[in-house]
Amino acid sequence: MSFKLSSCQKMLLFSEVNNPNNDSFYLKFRKYYELGDFEYLKSAIETISKTYLNLQISKNANGDFEQYYAADARVNLECFEISQDETESFIENYLDNPFEDVFDSPLYSWAILKTESNAILIGAVQHVLLDGTSLFTLIPQEIDTIVNCLKNNTEYQKKDYSYEEYVNSEIKYLQSVEAEDDKQYWLNSL
Repeated sequence: MSFKLSSCQKMLLFSEVNNPNNDSFYLKFRKYYELGDFEYLKSAIETISKTYLNLQISKNANGDFEQYYAADARVNLECFEISQDETESFIENYLDNPFEDVFDSPLYSWAILKTESNAILIGAVQHVLLDGTSLFTLIPQEIDTIVNCLKNNTEYQKKDYSYEEYVNSEIKYLQSVEAEDDKQYWLNSL
């Protein structure tokens, strides 16, 4: 089963196709974990990717773009052991060109770096798949939840993110004293 792309997705995809490997069309990600969490982190990335990130894009017979859920797709995760001194240059090089193709392939790329002192999760996600809030807030929360479940030998409960719940929580926030304080802070900061 395939689905039409939203107008925003079409615009991003058109821009990516006409200007391939331009890093403005994907989001880069980095998060540090304890070295002992390395194996848990690998399992968490497998789960997150299979649960939330397996949308792919194709061109149909008419040349129109469509998205589909690739249930059997392999998870795009690599693991590397590197020295602490090599970390920054490795990350820069790895994230410089993380995608070979945008069609019929994963729209994300993950790597876990194992250094002397920690595990570092790095990755890139095509903007057509996730926005910044999802990548920098929701995905790390879910990864941490899965890691904690694995550490505590408890079952991970997939969270069903609801746009309606998000809108209702935003409305509630906008009517709160906290929102007024935040607004005042930013007005005073200008």
